[in-house]
This record gives sequence, C-alpha cells and structure tokens, in this order.
Amino acid sequence: MPILPLFTTASICLFFIVQTDNPLLVILATDSVLYAGLICVVLSGLLAATRRSPPRWNYDVFALGTLMIWSAYWREFIRVDAPLFHFYPVFFVLLTGVFTLFIVNPGHRFDADTLSRMMTLYRLKPFSVPVLAGLTLASLYFPNHFVMYPLVLSLLILRYAIGTCLDTHDRLKNAA
Repeated sequence: MPILPLFTTASICLFFIVQTDNPLLVILATDSVLYAGLICVVLSGLLAATRRSPPRWNYDVFALGTLMIWSAYWREFIRVDAPLFHFYPVFFVLLTGVFTLFIVNPGHRFDADTLSRMMTLYRLKPFSVPVLAGLTLASLYFPNHFVMYPLVLSLLILRYAIGTCLDTHDRLKNAA
C-alpha cells in the first residue's frame, strides 16, 4: 500500500478526470473544491497540533487538501489541456510509489550508516514539517512558478517516508 493512500487515490482520479476530459472538470474549478481543500489543510494542522491522529493521516489529509486547492486555484491561471495538469498527478503517484518501494518497505534492511544519514536529514530545521508545510501552502499562491508546488510537496513526502522508515526500524529493533 502506498504511504499516502488518500493522496495517491486522489491523484489517480485527477489524472483520469483530466485525461478523459470528464464532466467533473467543471466541478474541480469550483470554490467548493477550494474550500474543501482548505478544510483538509486546517483539519490536518489541528490534528497534528493536538496529536489526536497518527502522523500518516495528518500528512495524507494535508497533501490531499493541497492537491484540491491546487486543482481548483490553478485552473484560473493555466489551461486545462496544459501538460501540467496531465503529468503532475502521475508524478505524485509515481513519487509515492517510489518512496514506498525504495525507502519505506526496505527500511528494516538499511545499515546503521544509512539510517544515521537519514536521521541527520530528518532532523534538519529546513526539512521540518512546519517549514515544508508552510512552503507547500505558499507555493500554491505562485502560479507563475509552477514547479514550486510539486517540488516542495515532494520534499514533504520524502520527509514523511524517511520518518516512517526510521519509526519502522526503531519499532522492529525494540521488538527484537
């Protein structure tokens, strides 16, 4: 299963909606989708601040919310037939798949040096969740810099994958 199932499923759906020129494209450009995305982002922030849910759901709901905001907000600035709308959802699906296959799943087999380097990266202040989440949200409001959103969101997903890998390794180590 991918590390962010809701986000991955939404990305696949977005890809098929755009690719098949589905009538749902009209709905994606509405304020309702934008507000639903904002609700997801705020909800994930509140759940993370109160520690009421597992981090995986916070990351997943946050990524889903930003995808909804991106699909609704950017339609005003970029044509729907632009490659951007066709390839970013595919990029996100491939990204979560690659991180799942090559970081999370084999995490228990990494050597101590690799885990140490992952921990160093995980603890970097510019790589922290508030910084990356803030940059992700800020990137949504710069439609002229269209690579910024997927880049920053990729870093956030990478941070989550590394954290999941380290948690799994620690859990297995403590169980043994």
